[in-house]
Amino acid sequence: MSIEDQIFTFLVYVKLGRLTFDLAVAFKVPPSTVSRTVITWANFLYFTLRRLSIWPTRAQIQRHLPSCFKLMFPNFRVILDFTEIFVEAASSLVLQSEVFSSYKNHTTWKGMLGITPAGAVSFITALYCGSISDKEINRCSGIIELLDSKDYVMADKGFIIRELLAKKDCNLIIPPISNCEEQVAEKEAEKTSR
Repeated sequence: MSIEDQIFTFLVYVKLGRLTFDLAVAFKVPPSTVSRTVITWANFLYFTLRRLSIWPTRAQIQRHLPSCFKLMFPNFRVILDFTEIFVEAASSLVLQSEVFSSYKNHTTWKGMLGITPAGAVSFITALYCGSISDKEINRCSGIIELLDSKDYVMADKGFIIRELLAKKDCNLIIPPISNCEEQVAEKEAEKTSR
């Protein structure tokens, strides 16, 4: 396969999730060639691109900060969220228990993603076993070390990282947690809405 066909095969595989067999038929090569091509390009891109820093400086964030953030959160830095990718159950019960996510009730790999207020991807973690806690991923990921004092971090209510951020003198913005016994204060609801 030419280099162009190899790259195109890899991109189609990643973007569209096409099966190896389908791509083999399309490019008139054995499925093993498609499999080796995808693995080779994934490894090449990983080792080449992982050295690039995608974490923007505070000045870069400020320059592209949407106006809706400028008044309330002028030091806004990153929005964090988790994603879980379903994987096939392992034949080993020990491995399966490590990869099992009680939140998704399935075997998964879990990762954390950060985006800037303007919507650019600024942080990506490695994938972790589905059983790891969100707090542990935050601790291990290195995101806390990247933050500057007085930065604001926005996350979902499941992020229990306030004390980790407090050590860096950073602020966590999360929606208020409500339950049946206690109503969210009107002020908190208005803040969440904004």
